[in-house]
Amino acid sequence: MCDGVEEPLVAAWTAERRAAVEQALRASGRVYADEVATKVLASLDAYTRDWVASSQDACAAARLRGTQSTALMDARVACLERRRRAFTALVDVLAAPADADADKQPDLRVNRAIQAAAELPAVARCDELEYVTARVPPPDDEDVERAASALEDRLARARALGAAGQYGAGLEQADALLPEAEALGYAPLIAETRVAVGMLRSSTGDHARAVEILERGYFEAESLGMDELAVHAALRLVGDHAARLQQIETGLRWSEHARAKATRLGDPSLRAGVFNNVAMVHSVAGEPERALESFEAALELVERNGGMGVQNVRAIHDNLGIVLRELGRVDEALAHQRLALEASSRELGPRHPDTASVWNNIGVTYLDKGAYDEAERAFEAALAIRREALDPGHPFIGSTLMNMGNLASARCQLARAVELYEEVEAMLRARFGPEHPSVASTVNNVGNVQLQQDEPARALESFTRACAVWVKALGEDHRYADLCAMNHARALLGTGRAAEALPYAQRTLALRSRGESPNPGDLAMALTHLTDVELSLEMVKEAGEHSARALALAETAVMEPGDVAHLRFTAARALWAAKRAPARAREPPSLRATACGARARAARSSSGSPRRCDAPRSARPAHAVQQKVTAPSAVAAPVGGSAS
Repeated sequence: MCDGVEEPLVAAWTAERRAAVEQALRASGRVYADEVATKVLASLDAYTRDWVASSQDACAAARLRGTQSTALMDARVACLERRRRAFTALVDVLAAPADADADKQPDLRVNRAIQAAAELPAVARCDELEYVTARVPPPDDEDVERAASALEDRLARARALGAAGQYGAGLEQADALLPEAEALGYAPLIAETRVAVGMLRSSTGDHARAVEILERGYFEAESLGMDELAVHAALRLVGDHAARLQQIETGLRWSEHARAKATRLGDPSLRAGVFNNVAMVHSVAGEPERALESFEAALELVERNGGMGVQNVRAIHDNLGIVLRELGRVDEALAHQRLALEASSRELGPRHPDTASVWNNIGVTYLDKGAYDEAERAFEAALAIRREALDPGHPFIGSTLMNMGNLASARCQLARAVELYEEVEAMLRARFGPEHPSVASTVNNVGNVQLQQDEPARALESFTRACAVWVKALGEDHRYADLCAMNHARALLGTGRAAEALPYAQRTLALRSRGESPNPGDLAMALTHLTDVELSLEMVKEAGEHSARALALAETAVMEPGDVAHLRFTAARALWAAKRAPARAREPPSLRATACGARARAARSSSGSPRRCDAPRSARPAHAVQQKVTAPSAVAAPVGGSAS
């Protein structure tokens, strides 16, 4: 009575189809392709076994054991059919030969294949009676049902293309489907197609249009009781509004929609996704303490429920590392990032691009700690993987080169820093054009080097160019606003225009004081730069108050040696000014020794000779090319792209 129930999926995973997937993945030429192929085949084999077992159990429960009704069997079979459709579409996408036009659209399937297989809808949900009976029923009209089924097959392929990183191709197919679904008039299919279009449009970078589509799709899904679809849409809206469009309050409102739906569904993976994305919002808003709480809640859910996939584990540990670094808790940050590295190396492979992302983030944390040799090793590991795994000129390669430039700057290897920044700028200009925010980051970093080279007028030109691009691309209240203000203050002060520098220094302090838990190191450096300006204007009282606050903050902050030296040296100047005595005669010996010794150590070149080199970490935005990611793409696409 139950013979042959497994045939629909077995037909999608024949020996020939399995071999085609293996051949296509290995033929990509990526150095990690063999490892990816092995892991993907094992994952798809396991999925097939689970599907067959569930299908046989659904039949046996109704027809052999008599423990479930025929109606319940039909609901379980319908659930399994949706999973067969998703599985078949993904196999089709992975098995297809590479696009001959790959130069225009890089073949990302091998990069995304492991995650795409892991993110197939869980077969186990089809064994949950409450879940399968809560689904929207199929159309009553048989002709409409047949037409809807054909459109669902095409929609599954569009989604599979997106899951495999072929966002443009997936969007093209989904866009073509939407008017057909609307003409058919089956409301659940319209909602599913609209949400898919919004997700894919978001993945292509058109976030403004994506949120319009996703918001409409969310309310369509909600009106139909399609809570799972609604929470997926809401989670993507959280990321797009907050991280991409800088609309923090709107992102938080959508997080409440997502939280309510995920709580009602009781799905721990979705609830973890909500916590993770809420944490992203708080991080973007400059509230690292609140971000930390939400990331920790997400991790607790993931660990309590058996991991729920490598992307969850890796992403949350990596994000925890980034937030802890922002809070100055670098040793805790490194502990989480090492766990992320272990998870990524184990599940994706040591030469996978996502593993390179973790290495990159570890390097940034070591750079903040002032452990330059360890930072160099981490950046070199990331760069080696990315050069092997990615196309030349890929922006992820640029992000690691940028960080290596920041490292050279911190070491006072200024010519090397400029060389790296200019290489990155050329790479990004070719990829994105001259007015992309990433290009502005390289220009800004060149300005920092120009300050180190005692060329403040040229630095001011660079900072002005960079900030103009950021404002145009990201708006007046963009995430680098504090850096723009600080860098203008530094450059203006260097040209002797202290009065013009003062409002910029004051704005830096105001911007860095926002939020519930400002980063103590960043706040201390804002106060230090303000003190520098005030001393030039003989605002002795204000300078003394601000330098005292900076010293107090430095007691609890983890800061780079050069930053500490600058802070202490400025504090000493403020003290001298307050006593109105000759600087060298009245300088406290212990403070002088500490400040000057730290300055000299921080400013040594590779040859060991001292040189002038002041590069506060707060003035290097591209140094923060750490890549936060959100919940897995089945829930919401990575906010920073695939971890870059």
